[in-house]
Amino acid sequence: MGFSLIVNKKHFTVWAALLVFALAFLIYFLTLAPTIHLEDSAEFAASAAILGIPHPSGYPLYSLLGYLFTVIIPFGEMAWRVNLMSAFFGALACSFLFLIILQIFGLLNLRLASPAKNRWSSFFENWASHLIAFSCSLCLAFSFSFWSQSIIAEVYTLNIFLLAILIWLSLKWTAVRTQNQGNQPHDNILYLFSFIYGLSLTNHTMMILAGPIFLIYIVIAGGKKIITDYKFMLGSLLLFLIGLSVYFYLPIRSLANPPLDWGNPESWQALWEHISRKQYADFAPLASVGGKLVLAQSFFANLSKEFNLAIAVLGLAGLIITLVKKWRQGLLLLLVFLVYSLGIIFLRNYGWGLGIESTYNVYYLPCHLTLMVGLAVGLFWLVSKIIHLSNDSHIFPCLFSVTIFALALLIMPVSLFVKNYYAENQSRFYLVDHWACASLESLAPNAILISRGDGFTGDAQSFSLAYFQMVKKIRPDVLIGLLATLSVVALNNARLKSRDAKRVSDIKQIQTALEMYYVDQNGYPSLATATALGVTGGNYACLNNTTAGWAAANCTGTVYMGVVPANPAPNGTAYNYCSATSAAPTACAASTQSYMITFTLEGNTGGLTSGIRTASPNGIQ
Repeated sequence: MGFSLIVNKKHFTVWAALLVFALAFLIYFLTLAPTIHLEDSAEFAASAAILGIPHPSGYPLYSLLGYLFTVIIPFGEMAWRVNLMSAFFGALACSFLFLIILQIFGLLNLRLASPAKNRWSSFFENWASHLIAFSCSLCLAFSFSFWSQSIIAEVYTLNIFLLAILIWLSLKWTAVRTQNQGNQPHDNILYLFSFIYGLSLTNHTMMILAGPIFLIYIVIAGGKKIITDYKFMLGSLLLFLIGLSVYFYLPIRSLANPPLDWGNPESWQALWEHISRKQYADFAPLASVGGKLVLAQSFFANLSKEFNLAIAVLGLAGLIITLVKKWRQGLLLLLVFLVYSLGIIFLRNYGWGLGIESTYNVYYLPCHLTLMVGLAVGLFWLVSKIIHLSNDSHIFPCLFSVTIFALALLIMPVSLFVKNYYAENQSRFYLVDHWACASLESLAPNAILISRGDGFTGDAQSFSLAYFQMVKKIRPDVLIGLLATLSVVALNNARLKSRDAKRVSDIKQIQTALEMYYVDQNGYPSLATATALGVTGGNYACLNNTTAGWAAANCTGTVYMGVVPANPAPNGTAYNYCSATSAAPTACAASTQSYMITFTLEGNTGGLTSGIRTASPNGIQ
């Protein structure tokens, strides 16, 4: 029956996309940072672990999804679990790039030109699109900037994943309309698109730049019927607002006063200032024009460094080819490329400066995504020319050319992998973790640590220290100040909130130990006079199965709590225990029926207000 590949093409596409995900995720997993990393990594890890509010614009979607990953993954350090989320969405983004490329091939109706088709050229024509899409998707996966963001706690892989979905949905909607010969100007695909676009804005506000691009594309691809169908427009707006409503996480969570509560966005004004990044004032199109021209020049120069010169040139050529063949789809891709490169450069308040290029490289990731689509189109055009020039009447010249081209396709991502592996392998990166731990543990009790509060190293210092205090509960007694323009400011009352969180956690642990004691001894320890727990060297430093229950350190027998915690200094009062006669006690009494533990909170936390609080068998009041 001749040489053929007997497989369902649709199923093959799904399996190939899963293979892209699996390969990318495997490499990310093996090179994943084991703990906190530089810049904002520690802040995002802390925000996800404790459901906090990071720096503007707040990134609520990232914090919520990050918290979900810390819950569903039952092992590993919290920061590692959040790093794994970046790897997951980075690999997913590469899979959707694979699907985008195939969708573009279908819309462009690309074919491999050949003067005389034979079974070999026909075979390669059927599957060349998948091989090219596979190669280009892995090129993005192993590119320097994308790989670097896929192995640490950062928002950019989730951002690219959402952008990739939006581009794919736009192209899928066009394909459906084409199949239906334009009889359906809009359908459920655009409803889903509206929701995801609103959702994407709650991860990164730079997605606002994509809004006009997609609106232009939908109008020119769907015609005026789209914008004149008010029912459809109202439904799309409603779904967009539902996605955008994730921002309500910020004021709702801020009311609970989490340890990380940047900007305290509880009022409408504070919420808007946080979302709009008012404190950074980074929207200034007319500022530093000369420096921005230099930065624009460096962007195009760095494309060849990010990939290589051949990939960059062929990718740009592919975008032009797409624009010529299908100007609507070409315009969509080209606008994304230009807006997320030159647009960002000229809209922001920064010109060229030392180190600014490394900061901007992550902003260019949408450009890299569309460049890989252009690369795929350019490669398809190139292979069609190769087959056309081959002597197709003889099998070997065509087969030889196709084989060389297929090997070149596989070499592209492999070469990027080899080029970047050493720099991207962060599996043994403990520098920031060890620095923060050593800095805190070396300090005297109740010390004040002054840290830089801005810049590349400043962020790594302040956020890593905050991570250790908020998430690991290490040295909450230390006051961390930020040195910025010669002033020392507290990191959003992190020390106070961290101490209060520890107090609540301590009391709950003591209550659990007391319940275990009650089960075995048929009562609680009797102590008619309120006495401080956890005093070093005292008689109430542990809980065992003696008649009194409480004992000095190094308990023997059945131990319910080996080390009873004490109030974290400074401020607050000791954890005072006494027995009582009722489940909701108000006074101490010699009894084994109940107990009360009094302690003090410095601020509001976990639904409890500041002041003296009481714990009993009925809970904490």
